[in-house]
Amino acid sequence: DKLEVRAPFDGVLVDVEHYSPNQLLETGAVVGQIMDYAILYAEVSLPGKEIDRIVPGQQVLATHYGNAEVDTLRGQVAQVSPVLDTESRMFKATLSIANNSLAIRPGMFMRVNVVVASKDSALVIPKEVIIDRGETKYAFVVDKGLALERSLETGLSNRFEIEVLSGLEVEEQLVVEGFETLRNRSKVRTGK
Repeated sequence: DKLEVRAPFDGVLVDVEHYSPNQLLETGAVVGQIMDYAILYAEVSLPGKEIDRIVPGQQVLATHYGNAEVDTLRGQVAQVSPVLDTESRMFKATLSIANNSLAIRPGMFMRVNVVVASKDSALVIPKEVIIDRGETKYAFVVDKGLALERSLETGLSNRFEIEVLSGLEVEEQLVVEGFETLRNRSKVRTGK
């Protein structure tokens, strides 16, 4: 009743020390811990080959690693180390991520994607269906029961998908299973 404790910022009470009733405390004793995590800061290590592609201000998309129901959070690259670690050949970047809903809490695991390039309208297919023959990439489409080989020109990609600049049309039926053993003009059955 005689003492009011005030913090100089808003936040969430994340830890309270236990003291017995009527126990006298020394000056400066820790009574609790308040944390403001409306903005999350993360330090990540990235492969050295990407050092020229990551710059401060780039968009970052973060999702909870184990809970898909948590919305994707947006942030940005705050700082980038200009040097590589001599042992791991990685470099560090600091990310700043808006967490207004407090959905992700400090200590949780996140999956983070740094957006280095993007397009609004693009034809995108799974990377796994592409057959790579040296400098030429191919995929198969189905037309009247035949598998037709298409030479592809590709663009932007992520770990799972790749943009097709030419060689495929939007309405064409792409072969996504069993393509490894196909030859041009092989007879195929569709799953429809």
